[in-house]
Amino acid sequence: MTTRVSPIKLVDIVLAVLCFVVLYDSATGFEQSLSLYHAGVAHQLLLFSLLMLLPHIVLGFPSPDFRVDGAAWGALIVVLLVSTYMAESAAATEKLRLLFSMFAFGVALRCWLRVASVNVVPVVLLAISLFHSAILILVFQSVPGANLSQPHDHSWVPYHSHIRHFSYHGMVASCAGISLAFLDNRLRMVGFLLGAFALTGIFFFGARGALLGWLVFVATYALTSKRYLGILLLSAVTAGIAMSLAYALSMYIAQSPFTGGIHSRVESIETLVHTTGRIEIWQDAIKAAMQHPWFGWGLDGYRMSNCCLYGTVQPHNVLVQWVVEFGVIGASVVLGACWWIVGKRLTHVITSGGSNPNLAALLSVSTGFFAFGLVDGLFYHVIPLLLLAILCALLYQSLDAEASILNGNAVSPDAGQ
Repeated sequence: MTTRVSPIKLVDIVLAVLCFVVLYDSATGFEQSLSLYHAGVAHQLLLFSLLMLLPHIVLGFPSPDFRVDGAAWGALIVVLLVSTYMAESAAATEKLRLLFSMFAFGVALRCWLRVASVNVVPVVLLAISLFHSAILILVFQSVPGANLSQPHDHSWVPYHSHIRHFSYHGMVASCAGISLAFLDNRLRMVGFLLGAFALTGIFFFGARGALLGWLVFVATYALTSKRYLGILLLSAVTAGIAMSLAYALSMYIAQSPFTGGIHSRVESIETLVHTTGRIEIWQDAIKAAMQHPWFGWGLDGYRMSNCCLYGTVQPHNVLVQWVVEFGVIGASVVLGACWWIVGKRLTHVITSGGSNPNLAALLSVSTGFFAFGLVDGLFYHVIPLLLLAILCALLYQSLDAEASILNGNAVSPDAGQ
């Protein structure tokens, strides 16, 4: 598998800029009130989606084939509607509106991706990395304002209620940086630098869950792309540089304001879950789920159940979250849909040996995303959900491109290399 040097189209750049603007606007529109924040983001995303879809509606542009994975997505929608209908709180409806806006933006983006080139994937991944870098610079500038004697006071963190939430998009950006180094020669160095910068933030702020997700991504990417040595070597160099920079920042500029960096926080697997009370949170959440075992509490059910640790709004585990919100039946359906959309394709790519390089990168990022979600709230909060919508749209663009190549309707991105 070789890297691309085919031209980047103007529409690729426009869509990348659009993703950057939507991500940055959603992040900087942060509100401490979840209801206000979710409502504001939903309103803006629906407006963006409508404006994006208008040219397709007015000019009659061809639409994507929504029959692909239609059953899986239909099952997801049914679960969301049923859980919202059976919920005991209006918060479920508010969360459903937010998820619908994410879905609408993903559909609108997917429509426009039909006219983009194969290079749109690395260009959008670049936009995601740049978005995170812009926020990371703001966060680093705010570190001197943190009170080291009160590490759990996160009022100094710009646009986030907790520094851990910042690592959600930091993990995706660090994965995107590594991917860029192998998807496009022109972006190799910038991808390496952006990936190292994002990983520096993860090490400095002690985001162990983000590091776990990144490591799962690296292992998966090495398998799916078949470039074992290159990916593992570049990832090791990136991690070494990032750890060195984070250590230098802690020693010579400012200490990490949140209970130390990775150096002091990674002592054992046991501390990964016990130092933040995750085991107790999961146990309490499961007890709450057993009160509504079959169909759950509905969307945002963890927060509405008042079951658990004061001040938490999600159970820090996507599987526990789904059981609480959707019950055993709904969670099983959601897991099955996720397997159908991502899992079976990941298995095929690993075993077949011949994959679209964009597809390998996107499936690997999605796998790391899910692994991170097993210890934190990526499937609950706004920015990671928005990133997931973008990744899904890119995934289907890659599948469409691969289908066109197999049918002889397009030239392989690796042709002529």
